[in-house]
Amino acid sequence: MISSKKLHKIAAEYILERNININIKGDSKFIQSYSKLLSESKKLYDEVNKENYDYNKIVEAAKNKKEAVQEFEKIAGIVWSL
Repeated sequence: MISSKKLHKIAAEYILERNININIKGDSKFIQSYSKLLSESKKLYDEVNKENYDYNKIVEAAKNKKEAVQEFEKIAGIVWSL
């Protein structure tokens, strides 16, 4: 299994749209929850950084990310700090 530190680094690179080339192997539930976590984190980042942001969209994106974090932590047993 890939380390927590490496998963956090990959997530940060993904959110910031940096060029990454990875191949993560693991249980399908783990992969799906990590993928959802990355997607929801990116959506929140994008909403917060919009010039004409919408508070309600930010709140909704934060809620969705929180749910994704909780699901990932439950499946992976990793505390998520991003």
